[in-house]
Amino acid sequence: MNLLIAFAAAVVGYLLGSFSAARLIGRIALPQQDITKTEFAVPGTDEKMVMNAVSATSISLRAGPRLGCLTTVLDMLKVTWVHL
Repeated sequence: MNLLIAFAAAVVGYLLGSFSAARLIGRIALPQQDITKTEFAVPGTDEKMVMNAVSATSISLRAGPRLGCLTTVLDMLKVTWVHL
């Protein structure tokens, strides 16, 4: 019986871990934008950086700090729920 519980916990943990709050928020808040590439200026230079990750930082840069913070909180809740 313990093996079945361990297997179920592993499957649930994997499925919750594969959920991307940043992609969900990005699709809702920025439906027409490609959120996989975020370009931003480097302070003090004329250079620009391109970030190829979808994260709370990229959501914050594109949609504002409130949605970036919401993305972070959703990711933290995901981890907390798995450990309950």
